[in-house]
Amino acid sequence: MAQARAALYCCVYSCIASMADGHIFAVAAAAAAAAAAAAAAAAAAAAAGVTACVGCRCRDSTPFHGTLEDMYGAQAQYYDLPWLSFRNAMWRLSEFHMHGFNWTDFMWDFDFMHPIDPGMAAIADMAVHLLQSTSLGLLLHPLGRQDKELLQERLPPPMHAGNWEAKNLMCTYGEAFKPLADAAASPGWQFINEGKPGAAKWGYISTTPGSVLKIVVNSMRSKGPDDAAAAAAAKGGEEGADRMNVMLAYL
Repeated sequence: MAQARAALYCCVYSCIASMADGHIFAVAAAAAAAAAAAAAAAAAAAAAGVTACVGCRCRDSTPFHGTLEDMYGAQAQYYDLPWLSFRNAMWRLSEFHMHGFNWTDFMWDFDFMHPIDPGMAAIADMAVHLLQSTSLGLLLHPLGRQDKELLQERLPPPMHAGNWEAKNLMCTYGEAFKPLADAAASPGWQFINEGKPGAAKWGYISTTPGSVLKIVVNSMRSKGPDDAAAAAAAKGGEEGADRMNVMLAYL
């Protein structure tokens, strides 16, 4: 017999506040009552032979080590930089429903990738805590000679070989984007402001099916440190320049 899947809606409204010591304090209204109600509903569903999923939506069972944060952490450690982990901060609360919390209390339940307001507040609190901890550490242990010498060191080469940053990135939006379109080759398109007074939102709009917008950009981007580019030029090679991806977005 096919089992039905029931979603138990356990909505606990929480408030995340940044306190003086930078730690996350969560205040949940009737969290214990909601947790008890969810447990009772889960027990009833189990007795009826129904598989229950607690939360407003069921998040995919991604393991703790299955996220990209370990990769980001490795890069931060490679450059000896501090880093913050939203996964580490929220996992026990959300995954194990501690104090009645779910991922849906902190994340948009459409994709479980974008934090909602309480999740944003938690991220802000993490940043505040890092700054406070750093300030306290500098008071207790001021920068010394060795620290100042480290500041003068050059960055190590990219962690991923050849992954140099582009030196002349281009980000064009708003009215500055208009000249990039070849108007003569793009019939059916209009450059329109769909925004509000004081909040312009310029973009190319077409209501003609099949119309083509032709955008002309220079995608040649030099990259890498100056000495690498100079060495490549001396060799007559092209290591100092490469084709870069072009991304068009409209929100």
